[in-house]
Amino acid sequence: MVPQDFGLNCPEYTMQRIDDYGDLPETLSRGVVFIIGNRGNEWLAALSCPCGCDSKLLLNIMDDVHPYWRWTVDKDQLITLSPSVNRLTGCKSHFFLVKGRVDWCGRPLSFQQ
Repeated sequence: MVPQDFGLNCPEYTMQRIDDYGDLPETLSRGVVFIIGNRGNEWLAALSCPCGCDSKLLLNIMDDVHPYWRWTVDKDQLITLSPSVNRLTGCKSHFFLVKGRVDWCGRPLSFQQ
């Protein structure tokens, strides 16, 4: 299944921190990855699927629980997640998030930017 807009007009993703006592917004805006936890003790990354299906993706970022994603953020708050995010249900999007940009896996050549 091809994602709804396959990332066309996909915004750059920036990081926003929520401490352990904050609440994740009901609706996640495209272009924001929420990192939940106190500095040095982060445990969850949350983002809206970049394909446009509006699914909420919750990724474990604790390295002692598998699977987990590593994350970095640059001086402009652009975020990188690794490994790739591969949805096995729903829209079945598969992508890397590198320096805030969505890099689709298996994207047809006609969609490459």
